Amino acid sequence: MAKLYGIEKNEKEIKEFVQEYVNRIKSNKYDRYHDIMSLVPTGKTILDYGCGWGHFSIAMQQCGNTVYAIDLFQNEIDICNLVWGKQENLIFDCENISGYNDKHFDCVLSNQVIEHVHNVGNYLLEINRVLKDNGDLIISLPNILNPRFFLSILSVNLEDRLKDHSKKILEKYDKAHDHINAWDPYHFVTLCSSLGFVLERYIPTEGIAFPFRKPFKPYVHLNNNRLRNWSYTMTFLFKKIKSINIDNND
Repeated sequence: MAKLYGIEKNEKEIKEFVQEYVNRIKSNKYDRYHDIMSLVPTGKTILDYGCGWGHFSIAMQQCGNTVYAIDLFQNEIDICNLVWGKQENLIFDCENISGYNDKHFDCVLSNQVIEHVHNVGNYLLEINRVLKDNGDLIISLPNILNPRFFLSILSVNLEDRLKDHSKKILEKYDKAHDHINAWDPYHFVTLCSSLGFVLERYIPTEGIAFPFRKPFKPYVHLNNNRLRNWSYTMTFLFKKIKSINIDNND
């Protein structure tokens, strides 16, 4: 037995739910899945860092890569093993990145993970450590520069809402779902470049996000390159240029 969104499900329910989810994102041409996969190399050794339900792991393995897929939550690894089974050149493990040797991987994928991380400098530093020189980091995360975010802070009672939110997080913080960090593209590139990475590609992904209420459409997809930068999420391809050390107090 494993849980989906905190609710216990049997094996059949889990397999059907995850397969339906994967089919849905693959059929949506605007989903970040397609942009991320366009950056994935072939014939490489890849770490899927925070693999979740493993749909990127299996897709990268099917591209001819050897994939090590890790997650801090055993529940997610149980789901991966249940849904995808035993595959050649694909290992799912409830493991910490600290267990891998220096310069072990050609590529690291981090999909929608860093916004959940308290120690972001150490997170990126460990990715830098396990990447080979000139190795690739493919990293996707939410974009704070979107209408859904900045319209929400125009509320006249924002202070009251923030107080309620503070109490909720204090009592029921959920590391797997609550975002504790947020960036715009410029400052995220600054962060990564300060830790030894140079930017190769930037892709605004998933469309421009608006509040889930009328008269707005939840997402708007435009070809305008300037307005696309208000996308809900963003994906970057960085290359490791140099090894970096930072102090825990930095």
